[in-house]
Amino acid sequence: MPGIPSAEEVAQKRMDLAKLNAMLLEKIKELTLYSIQLEKTSQQQSQELQSIKQKQIQFEQMIREIVNRK
Repeated sequence: MPGIPSAEEVAQKRMDLAKLNAMLLEKIKELTLYSIQLEKTSQQQSQELQSIKQKQIQFEQMIREIVNRK
């Protein structure tokens, strides 16, 4: 993970655990915000897909009506 030292580095350099915890919390925050944004995008796409499906149904009904008139 970018910006986070490997377990080997932590052991070799004897990193300060408080500093490492702060780094990990920052990554958790970034990943949480990214996850929230993905969920919002997914919901928007789902709504757009529903709208497209509704329009498709309406279009198909219009075509059937035109074909049945003849």
